[in-house]
Amino acid sequence: MAPPTTAAVLDHRCFPHLTDAVLASADRHALLALRATCRSMRDKADARLLHHIAALPTGELVHGDGGRLPAFYPGIVVRRLESGDPRAELTARQKKLLAHTRVLDMADWSSFLLPPIHEAVTNLHALRMDFTGGIHPIVKVPCPVVVLFRDPTRDKLCYKPLEHRGVRKVVCNVKYREMESTEGEGFDLSMPESTSELVIIYRSFRAHRVRDARISDVTNSTMHVIASHTYCNHDACVQYTLVDFPILPELQRAGEGTPLHTQEQAHERFLQLLGETMSQSERSAEMAEAVKARVSFVTLAEYAGRLTPEELYYETTVPPTLGEGL
Repeated sequence: MAPPTTAAVLDHRCFPHLTDAVLASADRHALLALRATCRSMRDKADARLLHHIAALPTGELVHGDGGRLPAFYPGIVVRRLESGDPRAELTARQKKLLAHTRVLDMADWSSFLLPPIHEAVTNLHALRMDFTGGIHPIVKVPCPVVVLFRDPTRDKLCYKPLEHRGVRKVVCNVKYREMESTEGEGFDLSMPESTSELVIIYRSFRAHRVRDARISDVTNSTMHVIASHTYCNHDACVQYTLVDFPILPELQRAGEGTPLHTQEQAHERFLQLLGETMSQSERSAEMAEAVKARVSFVTLAEYAGRLTPEELYYETTVPPTLGEGL
């Protein structure tokens, strides 16, 4: 009779590379199960859960997909701060966990004014926000990438990063209406001086309600952003990448009756209009030519080829906590 067999058990402390591989591929539900096995695994799972978080308008910190974070549950930290509750202070363990946060979705500007939070998020890579309401955020967070999402059915986007430090790249996702647009509210970006790349990703949508007609003049808004940043930062060499730049009605109207049939024609007309807008003096004309050389047009597929799958997700996928309207 064969002796009974015993299942092999691997001590995760002896095989850290295997543990890291399992944690890296685990979703939130698997991480919640793993953290219940022991204290050591709890710490590792919580650190992974804090990789991507969201700050809700209530002040609660949740997982990037909207699920709760056990280490911060219930976590209504803003309300506690306003009421003078001493529990608004983060524990030493919570501060240590927030150091693992790489991506933060900010659903509302007020949810990130709590000093203990932004002081603890020290290794942030990307901050994702919806600033369609013209809010001027005061966010003291050093991060290299800022990703913006704009809802064209609401007020104009106005992003003024008063106290962002170390921002190298700004990505703005702009929706435009497929049908004839009506000139009106646009988007405005005032980028940090440290910015070296601006990426604008254009996405079309169909208007179904009258209020959806509040669509920006996308062409003029794009030219204004490029020109204003150049005027304010003469020595800045920003690379402007326009992703899936469409043939907009504004471009058709600017061509003195000459119709646009291809994307290449739309790109050429945009650069022509940009040069005319900036060429108000000899100095401006020189700047305009230099800026035009730094504007590139690519498709979304071409742009995706430059990014890792994780970067593509964070730069183009609307955070669940920001709502379906985006």
